[in-house]
Amino acid sequence: MAERQPALRSQSYHADKLRGHAVRMSYARDVEIETKELAVLKSKLGGVPVKIYFLDNSSKTFVCDRNTTFKSLSVDILRKLGDDNAEGNARLFGIFQSHNGVMGVAGAPDQSVADMVISYGDTNLHSEAKKLVFMIRLFTPMLQSMDTPQMVHLRYIQAVYDVIINEHTSDPEEVLQLAAIQFVIKFGSAGDHGDREPGFLGNRIVEFIPACLMSQKRKEQWETAIFQRCFTHRGKSALDLKREYMRIVQHDTIYGCTVFNCKQYIFDEMPEGVRVSICHQGLYVWSTGPFKREPWKEFHLHDIFRWGYRQDDQFYIEVNPPLPGGSLVPFQCEYGKHVANLLQDYAMAIVEEQDLEDEAAEKEKEKEQGVDIELTVEAPKETETPVREPSEAASRKLEAAEVPPRGGAAEVATAPALAPALAVTSGPPTDEVATSPTPAPTP
Repeated sequence: MAERQPALRSQSYHADKLRGHAVRMSYARDVEIETKELAVLKSKLGGVPVKIYFLDNSSKTFVCDRNTTFKSLSVDILRKLGDDNAEGNARLFGIFQSHNGVMGVAGAPDQSVADMVISYGDTNLHSEAKKLVFMIRLFTPMLQSMDTPQMVHLRYIQAVYDVIINEHTSDPEEVLQLAAIQFVIKFGSAGDHGDREPGFLGNRIVEFIPACLMSQKRKEQWETAIFQRCFTHRGKSALDLKREYMRIVQHDTIYGCTVFNCKQYIFDEMPEGVRVSICHQGLYVWSTGPFKREPWKEFHLHDIFRWGYRQDDQFYIEVNPPLPGGSLVPFQCEYGKHVANLLQDYAMAIVEEQDLEDEAAEKEKEKEQGVDIELTVEAPKETETPVREPSEAASRKLEAAEVPPRGGAAEVATAPALAPALAVTSGPPTDEVATSPTPAPTP
């Protein structure tokens, strides 16, 4: 049986880091539309219709002109989904190119969406061999803490996708638990499944069981095992079931990782062909085949002080403390440039989220201090003085004088004392190396 290749599902790159990209983009934007159907649609709609798919196979269509970038479209998509912080959360997502079901790389943030769709031509309007898929690009701690229905759903459908393409678990019992949750979410409450018989799912069983496990049972046996586990979820809401699904998969180290096929020649105890995954924790090295619970090697982000790539066939990291053979750890990889830029994206995202957490903590501290000040500050008490009757002359003077009003309670003004934000600077980008900021160690 041929080895199943993992999908490259979360790769991204920045246009301003790729030499010659601006030239190619300026050329593309000057190209006249030669496709007849797209030209007619553009004339009628005022822009190019762009169909965006999601990992549950639903879709939404947007009309984009040539000034619509992948970044701005990501904001529009999140707004359409009802996200109240679409501007801030868009950095965590990407729009990926899929060709005949194989997931590729994400569009550059400043790249024109319309130009890419035009480059697909009229034939793709009908065949849809090439699709644009909206997915999570950066699985940061902040993303994983978002619990709104919109974010829970986006995280859930990506978790299902990763399980089915076997980027999570090969344990049959865990797969059945997940499949039962997915079944109840898709087809209704657990109480409605008593009359289900094997054959109900038919060929759709592949949407619930990873292909690498299908040969262990007949289709009918898999369905029966799923139905038997559905009753444990009776009365649970779809939102709670999605949260439960993610609680199970989050135990796997591979959760939230982007996987690349690589070759290595530095570790004698490991084979030449390996898989490298990138996440907010750093870089993991895995064996090929079904993923194990733990990787062979782990390089945490706070131990990686430098990374980069050479041409398109290699990327490397430099670690501290160094390994017995030195601090340089190279890998051969077709997508070396994307690996280096993804590490850069994660490092910058972690630094940004740490700044946001520090700022929120400081504001909360100031708020608490402000309450304490209001509780402790009281109006000054007046001292009692002996009362004496004024003389007749003094009384006449007091009646003629203007008496100013007495002072009230003391007024307290507090000023925030925010710590200076961490400044991250970078030199001019080159094709040889992308140097990282060094974020604080992840707890």
